[in-house]
Amino acid sequence: MRTLLKNGWLLSSQLGAVPEKVNIVIEDGLIREITSRDISDSDQFNQIIDAEGKFLMPGLVNGHMHSYANFVKATTENIPLEAWMLHIMAQGRCLEPEDLYWNAMLGAAEMLKTGTTCCMDHLAQGLDGLEAAMRAYEDIGMRATIAPMIGDKTYFETMPVDQSLVPSELKTAQPPAVKTLIDTTVTLLKKWQGKDNRLGVAFGPSGPQRCTDELMKECMRLAIEYDTAWHSHVLESKVQEQTAHFLYGKPMVVHLDEIGCLNERTSLVHAVWLTREEAKLAAARGSIIVHNPASNLILGSGIAPVNMYRELGLTVGLGTDGANCGGSLNLLEVMKLAAMLHKFSNPDPTNWITAAETLEMATINSAKVSLRHKEIGKLEAGRRADIVILNPRNSTALQPIQNPLWQLVNSEWGAGVDTVLVEGRVVVQGGKLTLVDEEKLYGEANRRAALVVEKYQKLTTDVEQQSKYLTELLSK
Repeated sequence: MRTLLKNGWLLSSQLGAVPEKVNIVIEDGLIREITSRDISDSDQFNQIIDAEGKFLMPGLVNGHMHSYANFVKATTENIPLEAWMLHIMAQGRCLEPEDLYWNAMLGAAEMLKTGTTCCMDHLAQGLDGLEAAMRAYEDIGMRATIAPMIGDKTYFETMPVDQSLVPSELKTAQPPAVKTLIDTTVTLLKKWQGKDNRLGVAFGPSGPQRCTDELMKECMRLAIEYDTAWHSHVLESKVQEQTAHFLYGKPMVVHLDEIGCLNERTSLVHAVWLTREEAKLAAARGSIIVHNPASNLILGSGIAPVNMYRELGLTVGLGTDGANCGGSLNLLEVMKLAAMLHKFSNPDPTNWITAAETLEMATINSAKVSLRHKEIGKLEAGRRADIVILNPRNSTALQPIQNPLWQLVNSEWGAGVDTVLVEGRVVVQGGKLTLVDEEKLYGEANRRAALVVEKYQKLTTDVEQQSKYLTELLSK
């Protein structure tokens, strides 16, 4: 399959770069050539896409999200992370494999239609649910890595509290054994890793405080063996910082390093409360930070010290988190937050995050989360053809055209996304999905979400009881 994408203006994340009018030759899912020369022999192409007057950019990469969350967005409000997690765990128990399929399909639709072509899905489900989500990404044509979110501690064991004080009736069920949890990930990996050159599997311990050292070390051992990523929530809230000292007697990232779980495969999700010592250590090991500013603000978890991370040479990528705590899976919104949120903490405007740097955070940097940074994240020959075409005539954010890169980061919300290619295949055209029936998708999502929320409502009394007790315990 050969495709010619012609006459588009190439948006580059290089500082000060002026958009250049180019033609892109795509063959078998790869960018073969990007050139300003005229390519007139149309007979050699199976498909020609005229991008005259439009902008070309690399597909955005969502470095962290949870597909299960799409059905339950807007079901909670103003609940801090630790108590909020009790609601989310209850909602997760209400999902059937078919729900997971349409959940992932709905999220993928939102991402593709707003310019995101690849995601890291941190999904806490059994094998049937994980496979259902993977099938959704396969069917809709998106690039995705699923990291089964696993932990082998009960919920109150993840808190900085004396376990003898927790009433037995409030304790959650004991999670599966390490071998069972690991076997699920390995089974998924052996079936799906590398499928269609789009799909992958990573190891996803939920968070250090939620896992025994045995589980985290085994995840890293296997990540190295299978040459894949290690993805975990780390120091998302102030309580988690306190938990690290309660459990380990030392900072969380120091402990991760001591047990061999801090290296170039490691992505530290949220990373709101790292000390400077921890940030230096993570930078030295080549780990990546996944910044989720929207969910950190909505849950009141804090603002990650991104300026410090950049100063120390840490790679910072971007994620939306789940739609139930980040509001959406629109990475354009997250780029805008990331670009503006950290200016106040740095008095020198010459060191503020630029639009070009923000785009890098949402593309090549986030691609490192799934170890795909040599394949995607830039538009250049030899990389996979994940391309977004923006039509400024469809977006007031891109009118008048002054500095399209600045406007993309600070103004655009998705209206300009016209055509999206993943692996050289058109998956969005004229703003519409090409491989799935959108009306059927939205109908199924609404029908199934209503049933899920109905089940969840029956669990809220127990959840509120646990939440009330947890809040009292943490306030002591």
